[in-house]
Amino acid sequence: MKRKFIIASVIIIILTVGLVGFYFFNKHFKLVDLSTISVTTGNDLSQSKVEIKRGFHSINRTNDQELFSANNSDRTVYNGMQIGLLKTDYGENDFLITYDDKYYFQFRHFIFSSNNQHSYDFTLFKRKDTLFIKADIKGNDKMQFTKPMHLISDARLLRCNVPIDSSKVIYNMTELKER
Repeated sequence: MKRKFIIASVIIIILTVGLVGFYFFNKHFKLVDLSTISVTTGNDLSQSKVEIKRGFHSINRTNDQELFSANNSDRTVYNGMQIGLLKTDYGENDFLITYDDKYYFQFRHFIFSSNNQHSYDFTLFKRKDTLFIKADIKGNDKMQFTKPMHLISDARLLRCNVPIDSSKVIYNMTELKER
């Protein structure tokens, strides 16, 4: 009986040391991406209506309506709760956040090392009649912003979340490739 207890104790200690060692090793040499997404909502909004997709979205698109085409390679990473591992990559990581299939916001998070892992914390809230998204990305490549979300029905009038003028140049002083 005493021998079984000692064997069980040794196995538990080995497993604990192994898991802790793997966790610390994984923080510096990413074997498994342990990045996380959390969403909180306020003002009578529902987390179950939030969907987050991760993919690649070209800034050379005609307008934001292209974000919703069936031909994109986006992968749903949150639909009321995190779905599987996030799997972020070195370089550009584009996210499309939608609420109730009516509102959207798209942003790009640059990751400067393939070993970096992050905690993506999003808060959706209403101020007057406008729905806002607040992002707090924790990790080596930190990022924070609070921006209004846009109506999906207005996506053809926007590119990269800003209005397109009649000459198809966006207002933030950046001209994009004309199609």
